Amino acid sequence: MNRKGDWISTYTSTKFYAFDPRIEEIHIEDIAHALSLICRYTGHCKFFYSVAQHSLGVQQIFKDFGYDSQIQLYGLLHDASEAYICDIPRDIKRNMPEYKAIEKNIQNMIWKAFNLPEPSDEIHILVKSADNMMLRCEAKVLMSDWKEWYLPYDDINIEIKEKSMKYIENQFLKLTNILQKSR
Repeated sequence: MNRKGDWISTYTSTKFYAFDPRIEEIHIEDIAHALSLICRYTGHCKFFYSVAQHSLGVQQIFKDFGYDSQIQLYGLLHDASEAYICDIPRDIKRNMPEYKAIEKNIQNMIWKAFNLPEPSDEIHILVKSADNMMLRCEAKVLMSDWKEWYLPYDDINIEIKEKSMKYIENQFLKLTNILQKSR
């Protein structure tokens, strides 16, 4: 069978084609493992802080505000495509339309793999808002120059501290399982 592009080998030894993703190639074990090893802020932070830990915080915001398990799952998985194509800073990503198209295609396949409809505009806005709340919370702890950032969101009570990659990976897997069962 012809596939578009080449493949990467994932943690579970799955051949994943970024230009031609398929539902059967998406595994929560790959997502949790990879995101727990990818550092936010391209590594320019006071200690290692992973995309998975960030995503757990976004989910926690939705939980704290009383959103249902489906919205919490959107929050937890909002950066899941980065497990396959890495994290790129916002200001760079804005100027990379081809990358954004690949990212969106992978993310849409992830939504399908988890039986989630493609997020509505309202859900997109909710996730972006929670994502930005986490950014402010993280920046205050992780970045020395956070006061120079324009971050208009109120403070939230999410603990930002160094945790082991394995702990974060396990929390991500556990929480995904809980949220999937409660939908």
